[in-house]
Amino acid sequence: MRKITATFLTLVLLIIPLSACKVIVLPEITKSYSVGDAIIDSSVTSLIVDWSDGSINVISSDTNRISIAEVSDSELTEKTSMSWWIEDKTLHISYVGKNIFTVKNLKKDLTITLPKDFIGKIIDLSSSAADIHADLLSADQVTLSTSSGDLDAAVTAKHLNFSSSSGKLRLVAEADEINGSSSSGDIDLTQNGICEEVKLSSSSGKITTILASVDKFDASTSSGDVSTHAKTVGEINCSTSSAEIGLTVTDTLKYADLESSSGNVSLHLPDCLDFNAEIETNSGGFTSDFALVTKHDHHIHGAGTAEIEIETSSGNIEVIKNK
Repeated sequence: MRKITATFLTLVLLIIPLSACKVIVLPEITKSYSVGDAIIDSSVTSLIVDWSDGSINVISSDTNRISIAEVSDSELTEKTSMSWWIEDKTLHISYVGKNIFTVKNLKKDLTITLPKDFIGKIIDLSSSAADIHADLLSADQVTLSTSSGDLDAAVTAKHLNFSSSSGKLRLVAEADEINGSSSSGDIDLTQNGICEEVKLSSSSGKITTILASVDKFDASTSSGDVSTHAKTVGEINCSTSSAEIGLTVTDTLKYADLESSSGNVSLHLPDCLDFNAEIETNSGGFTSDFALVTKHDHHIHGAGTAEIEIETSSGNIEVIKNK
């Protein structure tokens, strides 16, 4: 570990194809910073990581200190080694350790070891092409973002935000609020505990969720399918343009609004759930194996307690009893 004092410039990260070079400028801050692997003895309550290519790996261990280490197939120098510093009890980790430099095809794997009982205020892991893997992240606020890398993490937080352009997103989370977005990558979320709101969006990627208990769930895609298996949910809103929607509720549902232009919509419900379903479709068909009383576009089962709206243009609609 080497300690350096320098003035960093504003963060600029330009990634060009692998046959070209990467130009990286570190964040603007005049601080004493260190370079390379380290064991952190100082009190740290937050973690912010800015990484480029390779991977970010966060593991838990029976230790009372934080350790950071990087490996690469390329020989690491003072310029190409990571830099880190602590400011206001926040550990900052940056991909490289000099102001401006140019390298070709540098990939590095970062491993961060946290104490098992570590609960932070803020955990923010950001990457360009690096994959992100985490055994368990616990903090008031957790933010995970990657451009083309994949994300695989377990999270406990009050507020969870995650995003990717083309990488696959797989999370197991217990949080009060969950927000996730992707352009072309798939989203796979398992929600545990009790959650106030889950909001997910994707352009062409699929959204697959398993929900334990959510007050409000929103999912929207353009061409990616939406598949949700929920135990207890208050309100569900799912919309897609050309893809299919599949929703299974095993216990409680208060309201559902499902909309697809050309895709089919399939809703699976317990026989004990009373509902009033308003069904609208232009050229698609409607089937159900529930005993229904039909009044215009409304199909009522039992007391009609749960309010359901399903609309398609050309897609078929089916409401099926759980087996």
